[in-house]
Amino acid sequence: MSHVDRIDELFTLKTIAETLNQCVDLDEMMPSVLEKLLHLTGLKTGWIFLVKERPHYSCVADHGLPPALEWENKKPMRHMSCWCLDKFWSGQLQQAVNIMECKRLEDAVTYQWGDTHNLTHHATVPLIASGKRFGLLNVGSPGKEHFTEKELTLLQSVAFQIGTAVERIILFEAQKQRAEYFARLDELTRVIWKINNKRVLPEKVVHHIAHYFQWPVIALFLIKNRQLSLKSLYYKQEAGVRTKISHTLSLANAHIIKSALKQQNVTLGQEKLSFLPGVRDKNTWHTAGVPLILSDKPIGLLYLAKTLANPFSEAERDVLKALGDHLSLLIETIRMPAYRSPCGK
Repeated sequence: MSHVDRIDELFTLKTIAETLNQCVDLDEMMPSVLEKLLHLTGLKTGWIFLVKERPHYSCVADHGLPPALEWENKKPMRHMSCWCLDKFWSGQLQQAVNIMECKRLEDAVTYQWGDTHNLTHHATVPLIASGKRFGLLNVGSPGKEHFTEKELTLLQSVAFQIGTAVERIILFEAQKQRAEYFARLDELTRVIWKINNKRVLPEKVVHHIAHYFQWPVIALFLIKNRQLSLKSLYYKQEAGVRTKISHTLSLANAHIIKSALKQQNVTLGQEKLSFLPGVRDKNTWHTAGVPLILSDKPIGLLYLAKTLANPFSEAERDVLKALGDHLSLLIETIRMPAYRSPCGK
């Protein structure tokens, strides 16, 4: 690399770093850094995906897309898989590479979505930091079919900067979320500790949890005579909390519940919800089992589910552990004959 090229590369990296350091919000940062990168490198088109578990991803920034990729409000960028995403999910994509042909652009020609402006190829670079993979940076120009090793090395360096910035923002947001969740938990516990009637406890507990945390599926089970019985269920797609449930659960398909009770700890996983009465959704969900334990003995379980596009965070797991401790003590306390609400009611 010549002295002039090295100066240009350092200037590009310095400018990108300055752009990233000015942002504390992903929605603001991604379009800004992409536009700056394209300007500095002379490339015309680019887009950035943030990628979750297959098949979930989102296009968080794009610039200079040809009409074919703008088709129907950028539908090709939102609802299609492609070779670079497939390689990302399979773990094959670890560094900047030339994508010989772009499936989105090939499909645009095949299905006549519009003019591709002679854009056929692009470079794709994984966004990685601290061993974690966050997404993909794709850049190209009309008529450009190959990126040199020097170009790919520069893009790799930029992608590392972006990945590090993404990690920083995600950690910052996680800290904010944790603080917000524990503030909600504090309010929730104040409310549920006012319950002084064990007959309405399951319904009211589930109702209040749904209000403060908006998890789409919440179920409360209690153990009696060594049987796990469903006492209250909230299912967002239906009409709120179902009451007066007395449903003995078959654990044949409830793997997370079995695991949580066995380990006596918050357990996360994925499963279908067909074992819950009235839930006919055939999709797989992220699920959490929160055992309710008192004196090393299970007395019940709180069960929650979220869509695959929105997994439980570390902050949520910590909140669930604390919520389980509160519910365990509340249930045992309210069963005591002489119990009265802390409010004197």
